[in-house]
Amino acid sequence: GPGLAAALLDRGDLHLGLGEPREARRAWRDALDALFRTLDAHLHWRELYEKHPIPSLVPEFGLQGCLLALAAIVRLAQHAAREGDAHGRTELARMAVPLVRALFSMSINHPQKLSEFALYTPEEVCPGVSLFGDFRVLTVAQFANGLQDLAGALCGLGAPAAAAGALPLLALLEHLAGAGALQSPAAVLQARILRIRALCGAGRPGAALSVLASVLKGTGLPVVLGGYAGLPAGAVPPPPPPP
Repeated sequence: GPGLAAALLDRGDLHLGLGEPREARRAWRDALDALFRTLDAHLHWRELYEKHPIPSLVPEFGLQGCLLALAAIVRLAQHAAREGDAHGRTELARMAVPLVRALFSMSINHPQKLSEFALYTPEEVCPGVSLFGDFRVLTVAQFANGLQDLAGALCGLGAPAAAAGALPLLALLEHLAGAGALQSPAAVLQARILRIRALCGAGRPGAALSVLASVLKGTGLPVVLGGYAGLPAGAVPPPPPPP
């Protein structure tokens, strides 16, 4: 269950900190097995999703379970990248796509077809529910970085279907970067640039140009409130002295 999986994720982190990457990888894989009640879930995920289609994942394994599974996948994929295991990283990225789509299946307001995620960014994922309210195994920033890595792996395959699979990940990433917990203009722009790459790879040049326009105009970026030290709020600092 989720409790055992969280403990196994922590155990994997401990092994990695002790310089034991093989044991860390084993613990993270065991976490996936515990969540999905399937031996070697990272190898048999296609059969797993045939048995449990996307709309049934959250009801069957819980929101926390799906988030923990994504956390384990993020760790395993980043470790695979460090080890130079491109195939393993790609398979993990593919495994993540239905889990992210399952988060969007919790509300009828979200798209359900991959093509509908081209320009979609949600204001909230599940109305009234905080995705990361008691989620401690990864910070939101780490989770967002993991989504970016997974989407990049899918875009790097050069296959239209894989690039289209990255679109739900990028919709969630831009939500976290903007309206979500991070509220970082830089992170929003990074997500949009990667979305342009995904849309081009998926054969959607018109949508890619639309996203490019939003990058160039800076539309829809989160507002970061701040001021200058020693000046009243809203005051503009004097220009620097000439050289």
